[in-house]
Amino acid sequence: MNIARRTLTIWGVLLATFIIIGGCFNSASAHVSLENHQPSKDEVVSTAPSEIKLKFSEPVNVRYAGVQLYNDKGHQVAQLHSDEKGYSDTVTFQTKEQDEGTYAVKWQAVSPDGHEVSGQYHFSIGTQTTKHIDVSKPFYADAYWWFGVLRFLMQSSVLLLTGLYIVNRIMGHAGAPTFDVIPKHRSIAWLLIMLIGITTLVYMMTLSSSAIQQILCLDLTTWLSFPFLLAMCALAITIVLFTLKQMESIWYDAMPVFIFISLAGSGHVWAQDIPLYALLLRALHLASIALWLGSFIYLFAYIRSRQQHSYVLILRDVLFKTNLGAVIVIIVTGILMSIDATSIHAIVTQQTTYSGLWFGKIILTIILMLLGAAQTFWAMNKQRRIHEPLLYFEVLMGLLLILAGVIMSQIATPL
Repeated sequence: MNIARRTLTIWGVLLATFIIIGGCFNSASAHVSLENHQPSKDEVVSTAPSEIKLKFSEPVNVRYAGVQLYNDKGHQVAQLHSDEKGYSDTVTFQTKEQDEGTYAVKWQAVSPDGHEVSGQYHFSIGTQTTKHIDVSKPFYADAYWWFGVLRFLMQSSVLLLTGLYIVNRIMGHAGAPTFDVIPKHRSIAWLLIMLIGITTLVYMMTLSSSAIQQILCLDLTTWLSFPFLLAMCALAITIVLFTLKQMESIWYDAMPVFIFISLAGSGHVWAQDIPLYALLLRALHLASIALWLGSFIYLFAYIRSRQQHSYVLILRDVLFKTNLGAVIVIIVTGILMSIDATSIHAIVTQQTTYSGLWFGKIILTIILMLLGAAQTFWAMNKQRRIHEPLLYFEVLMGLLLILAGVIMSQIATPL
């Protein structure tokens, strides 16, 4: 029981520190966005423009900015890159003279945190020939969609297994049985590393050819422009170090910390005003989710082990305290992360995908809290058993919570 009390105390101190730091210093920040462009949206110009100009909310790396021009039949007629270099909030693309008609401008750029941002708009030369040009690809042909799927699978696996390790450590101190997966089973760790590698390769497929070329040439500036690559390298190395045999216990206890920091450093934090604050905040948020979901996996393992002696009451007491602390941390860090990335007012008042997912995470968290209360006070306390169907539903809700977080990390935040 002492380990649960110590965990709650440590979390309380960390939360107080983050709230004080965030309240004193941090202000809202967000993904780069397109603020203005020439020709303008739905503008009808009398003569074909010699250039297309995009103005962003923040300076972007001009090397990785690009424009595809489509005619009113949806056929690509030009692939444009800027002759400028360095970082600029205004990027100019020289274009050849085009025939009369309506054109779609599909643009993309890389924000300072390494996330690709993109969009499209229409303009017409001479006369408007159509109101809509479909330049979208089916989802299964979109590398960015597959990247999202693989990132969800990778992050879910890492969080669940790391959370299980932490719960095992807590249960070991409480005298309950433990069910080790990592670092004991190296084959599982290597499967995780393979999944991380595949996710990284698919992520590279979402980048421009020039960016991929510079990455393969080990250009340091390019690598620093895409922190997700650095984060995945750090994560893979950490898991390798996690599997080393006959190390001191403090070595293994330190590895989850580096895993959470690696996952937290995969993008958004580097666009914030205080990156270190944002990094630690997200790491603590991920650690809390891992602990909460890891407890579900532990209970599954406990049911399958068919222990001769019942530890249900011990599990109830320990998991109630640790999961209560995890829920409090998830809620508080979630609010602080929202304030750090944008503002609560913008999330609530603007109808965006990000806002919908934000409210969805709140609903999922409430559902998980209710399910956890039913498992703790009804099944484990009154019936002295673990309700397995309820546990399946808890895991499903937890995975949906991770999925919402992954999607939110890949889309723009409302300003």
